[in-house]
Amino acid sequence: LNGSGASGTYAYTGNGVPDGTTYTVTEADYSGGGYTTAGTGATGSVVTDTTQTASFTNTRNVSHSAPSTGDLTISKTVAGIGADTAKKFNFTVTFSGASGSYHYTGNGVPDGTIKSGDTISLAHGQSVTITGLPVGATYQVTEENASAQGYSVESAGSSGTISSSQDRTAAFTNTKLPISTGRLTISKTVTGQGADFTKKFKFTVTFTDAPDAYPYTGVSAGTLRSGGSVLLADGESITITGLPEGVQYTVAEADYTKEGYTSSSTGAAGCIYANALQTASFTNNWNSAMDQLSVPGGPGTPGNSTDNIDDEGVPQGATDLQGPKNVGENGMPKTGDNQTGGLAKFWLLFFSIALMALTAADLALRKKYSIHGNRK
Repeated sequence: LNGSGASGTYAYTGNGVPDGTTYTVTEADYSGGGYTTAGTGATGSVVTDTTQTASFTNTRNVSHSAPSTGDLTISKTVAGIGADTAKKFNFTVTFSGASGSYHYTGNGVPDGTIKSGDTISLAHGQSVTITGLPVGATYQVTEENASAQGYSVESAGSSGTISSSQDRTAAFTNTKLPISTGRLTISKTVTGQGADFTKKFKFTVTFTDAPDAYPYTGVSAGTLRSGGSVLLADGESITITGLPEGVQYTVAEADYTKEGYTSSSTGAAGCIYANALQTASFTNNWNSAMDQLSVPGGPGTPGNSTDNIDDEGVPQGATDLQGPKNVGENGMPKTGDNQTGGLAKFWLLFFSIALMALTAADLALRKKYSIHGNRK
């Protein structure tokens, strides 16, 4: 009880307070315990033979017994030509003064819980709203570096303090930056008499620092990621476009040596340059079974005058079972050629050699018995 012009100590009823004394009655603050205070007559003047009353009423509000809370929304927008709106971007949320685990409601993503230091992933148009955060807690939302993937990042409200009167929003916008690009062509050529020119050969393409899917056109159309494969036959090719400048590439063909093919290539590995075309060319030469088994200078080798095989691989004096060769002027097979001719020559050669071997053995035996008979 504070009085003006009245020194000393007085009873709570205020008896004996001099006339004209002014007073003020102040109650301590109990709002932290959930109380609200209302009062009348807290200030006034003492009047002789009159009682002045200061009345206070404290009401406890149970809903105020828990700390006040607020919400935080994190949203993602993706823009720009060529931007991947399905791509997920990672966000890490850090709290100070909020040590618990908090529920969030997802927009475009499932609901869940999050605590300080956790990461969430959002694509274009998606967001989460974290609820129940203590008022006064501070937050920081950081996005994983997206510049290496060709995006610029802008944000608003990425850090701040939680309020019960206004929800907080950390909004992030990633814009795809225009980049210089180049192209890569993969082509296939098949050579060799009797080769299967309709056979498809498998190629696997690997890129470094190029995680996206890139369109290609040619014998077929689609998209290709690093590690993807395409199939090409003789005379076919594809061209991959939109590859970022500086990307390293490698094109590897599957192994077809067991099928009689030898492979050579140019440009199978290299670097993509802006507004330029890189070419990976592959040539597979097919060697027939006869070519693979013939030994230079030995029996059955064209040009060897010591055997009975002519330069076409056919025993001299024998009838060519295939008839006229179905070969064009440039030495390449005409339409309808296949491996039948080569196999026929092989078996004809095999039986001819076997016949000569049997003949030689017979002559040797005859000579042996003739010598043995003369000795007797």
